[in-house]
Amino acid sequence: MGPAHGDHPSMMTGLVRAACTLSFVAGAAFAVYAFGDTPLMVDEYVHYPQIVGFARKYSRIDPRLTMIPGYHAIIAALSWVFGGLSIRAVRAYSFLVAFGAIAAFYFAARADAEERPVVRTLQLAFLPIALPLFFLIYTDATSLLFVLWMMLAAIRNRPWQAGMLGLVACLIRQNNIVWVAFAALWMHAVESGWSWSTLREELGRYWAFVLTAALFIVFVWMNGGVALGDAGAHPLSRAHLGNVFFLLFLCPLLLAPMFLARWRQWLAPLHHARAWLWLGIVFVIFWTGFSVDHPYNLMQRDLFLRNAVLGFFISSDSSRLLFFVPIGFAILGLRTVELRPAWWLIYPFTVLFLLPSWLIEQRYYLIPLSLLLLAREPISPRVERLQVAWFAAMSGALFLAIERDWTFM
Repeated sequence: MGPAHGDHPSMMTGLVRAACTLSFVAGAAFAVYAFGDTPLMVDEYVHYPQIVGFARKYSRIDPRLTMIPGYHAIIAALSWVFGGLSIRAVRAYSFLVAFGAIAAFYFAARADAEERPVVRTLQLAFLPIALPLFFLIYTDATSLLFVLWMMLAAIRNRPWQAGMLGLVACLIRQNNIVWVAFAALWMHAVESGWSWSTLREELGRYWAFVLTAALFIVFVWMNGGVALGDAGAHPLSRAHLGNVFFLLFLCPLLLAPMFLARWRQWLAPLHHARAWLWLGIVFVIFWTGFSVDHPYNLMQRDLFLRNAVLGFFISSDSSRLLFFVPIGFAILGLRTVELRPAWWLIYPFTVLFLLPSWLIEQRYYLIPLSLLLLAREPISPRVERLQVAWFAAMSGALFLAIERDWTFM
């Protein structure tokens, strides 16, 4: 007797998932090899010497380092375990940590009742703003690892574990304090449904979150700001809208399969005046509040892809108008993304996370986009697989451009 009618699609889905997984593993192995002999790039010039210094038991912190050197201590410890300090070796250790972040995402997706955690995890693995960083000496993958572990503990209703993992996340990048607050509020919303009558009891269970917040306040007070070094380039003086709008600008490109699958839903509100009113309000905020004036965004446009894009779109009023078009699409498209209960908090916390950053930098969007991929309801198997393929194609092109030294993100 032949297979049942329902078996064939299931078999094909399994084959597609296996092929995508093998493609990522093969691509990762090639990337580790290809990047191994590439000279240090951009911020690696700061991170690599700090790791080597810790591995050789030098305690001095490089004054150019903006973050607490938790990442550098972790990679230095791995170098002690495996016994290598070459650029190739340190990049390999960074990839091991990045692979841990991918695994943490899988377990978080499975714990949060995701029906297709493998496909969703592959979307993170091929996320274009993430994949090249997995193979470089950067803090972002390690930061993501501990934020995802924190959310996994939160999903499993283990507040003390979540709070302590949040503390470690802040030792990697200080601004992760925003995601610590997100995790605490998310847990409260899921557990108590926004009822504040049990707040006193919850504070007792959430002591690790409170401890993390208190230690962060002490650090900022003693340090005189959030950034450890290079504080002039990362002031905490006022809010900046650049990253909020650049993230919105990138969303229709990154999430094109998701948006196109529901184009009727996100275009439907345009039949009503209220949608145009909201778009008009956002446009006024954009026109008056969006600026590209950080010194690091105004330099080396032939090297940094983001600087080239930003430079083009601020070159004239007509270009600024064109820049707003995908922002409008993002606002319409994101409202059609179905999220699990309480996960809508991602949106305000993403804004809160990005507002202090004067430098417009797409790496800052790694955690918000990863959490969005984790939190959203699936659309259809076909669209989900197409999203994986779309990410993989963009990541492959970007990886090639960076490895060949044509550009950097």
